[in-house]
Amino acid sequence: MLPIIARPFSDAHLERVRGVVARMLGPGPDVDDLVQDVFVALLAREGAVLRTWDPERGAKLETFVRTDRFWSSAEIAISCS
Repeated sequence: MLPIIARPFSDAHLERVRGVVARMLGPGPDVDDLVQDVFVALLAREGAVLRTWDPERGAKLETFVRTDRFWSSAEIAISCS
């Protein structure tokens, strides 16, 4: 569960991030687990990964979540079996 302070952020971006993850994995029960992992990774270590996203450069959060830079810095393993 995310800290209460992170709730407005996750609520604002939940459906878009879920859509990205669902497209990556396909439908299935693992989508919600990975979505939670994405938000935990974004906000861990005082938001270290999230701070590498620069919305001023025009990238939306869902675009950032699709990048190799996000997945390598977030240290989330995806198993597509």
